[in-house]
Amino acid sequence: MSKNNTEEESLVLIVDDNPEDVHIYRRMLLRSGGSIHRVVDVSTGGEGLAFLAGQPVDCLLLDYGLPDMDGLEFLAALKRQKRDAFPVILLTGQGDEHVAVQAMKNGAADYLIKGDLSDDLLFRAISHAIDKVDRRKEQKRYYDCLKILIDTVPNPLFFKDRSGIFTGCNRAFESLVGKSKPQIVGRTGNDLFPKAIAVKFRKMAETLLQDESIQISELTVPDGNGRLLNMICYLAGFQEIDRTQAGLIGVLLDITSQKKTEAQLRQTQMELEATVNQLKASNQQIIAQQKSVIEEERLKVLLQMAGATAHELNQPLMVLLGRIELMRNRSQFDPVDLDSIEAAGYKVAEIVQKIQQIRHYEIMAYAGSDFIIKIDQPITLLYIEDDEKDIERLNQYISKVGSIKLMHAVNQAQALDLLKATFIDIILVDYLLPDGTGLDFLESLKKREVDIPVVMVTGYGDEVIASQSIQAGAYDYLPKSKLTPTALKRVIDNTLEKHRYKQEMQKMAQGPVSMASQDELKEKECRPRR
Repeated sequence: MSKNNTEEESLVLIVDDNPEDVHIYRRMLLRSGGSIHRVVDVSTGGEGLAFLAGQPVDCLLLDYGLPDMDGLEFLAALKRQKRDAFPVILLTGQGDEHVAVQAMKNGAADYLIKGDLSDDLLFRAISHAIDKVDRRKEQKRYYDCLKILIDTVPNPLFFKDRSGIFTGCNRAFESLVGKSKPQIVGRTGNDLFPKAIAVKFRKMAETLLQDESIQISELTVPDGNGRLLNMICYLAGFQEIDRTQAGLIGVLLDITSQKKTEAQLRQTQMELEATVNQLKASNQQIIAQQKSVIEEERLKVLLQMAGATAHELNQPLMVLLGRIELMRNRSQFDPVDLDSIEAAGYKVAEIVQKIQQIRHYEIMAYAGSDFIIKIDQPITLLYIEDDEKDIERLNQYISKVGSIKLMHAVNQAQALDLLKATFIDIILVDYLLPDGTGLDFLESLKKREVDIPVVMVTGYGDEVIASQSIQAGAYDYLPKSKLTPTALKRVIDNTLEKHRYKQEMQKMAQGPVSMASQDELKEKECRPRR
């Protein structure tokens, strides 16, 4: 019995009008050795009902044949008065299956025949009946707690039997469909939802009953106010604890806000893509306009260069033409004429070389307020050398070479500072410096991404040094022992030509638009430093 381990008395009420039977029942219970401490007996059904009205019992032994009513009538009266929270064992003098079935339907926990009773049988029947009622009470408490929990769940939740009829729901589901629980229980999906939603629920249930896997589906469900809600339905099967009934449980998760947010994000993404496409189109238009402007500026520069070239070439050409005309009128060539023609030819070659080295942002006044490209642009040469004699010797050679502006640095640090503030066309660097070697200087230029042609100069004619210099990025190699005005001019001209060719190849690889943009940027960068 459920009270074996407690100090409380177990009270058994016997309703029987036969004193001998009552005495037997008392003696059996005492001999059973159980924990039943109190036994009370009454002789009529009315007395039994009156006793139960004022005193709870743990078990009731009910004789079927009472003076004022039979056992079935007594059970019916208990049910009407809602006093069935304890087990009732019906006792009869003879076995009658019909009586037994009716008694069990009316709430009896067991049915015993008096002639078959024994101490152990009676005790076990009472213990089993009390335990069964206790389990029922515990189950009821469990279901009461579960009902409270389900009602507090914010998501709509419902129960259905296998035929699709609603057997229960929580408050959130009532709010969703706009109906109370009594209006929901006993109905089908067709009674609560539009046909399409009801069909969807039915198909989910059919699939679930076939493979018993949880079904998940997205639905658009109208609520009690007619609003359409985006919801995800989870449908699963469940079994009662006593396995007497199986059914389906469903939970609806409202994802309307999530869907709205997703739609807004998609709209935002589409707007961003449209904006990006507009920006791309605008950028292409701007590039086209810039290209047109740059090409127009290039044309102006070419026209200016043409005017400047004609201006510069006019005098030597006139000398050439004049000398040639004189030579036609003479029978013999005058060496003076040949010398003059040769000098004019060199002058033309020099002007062409200047054109090749031209920087179109350097201009000069011409014809009043107009400006043209300045063709006679000196080459800025940086010589990195710590020996004063070598510096003086180079300065003397430069004065014989032509239009070259010499700048001087005694070490790498001073040279790098000059490069930050001054535009340099070409660099001559001594191999041995106070703060390193010419190879170290080439590495410093590479790290700083400085693109200026460099010629290595040394006092030693070492082919290994020459090879290392070229591999490190130098354009040429010049031993001091071979340094003459002619050699210096040749090295400068060849180096600048190689550098121009390299830049043109880079521009061709980058494309016309990029080339135009870079030219414009270089022009802007170079102007302040001039």
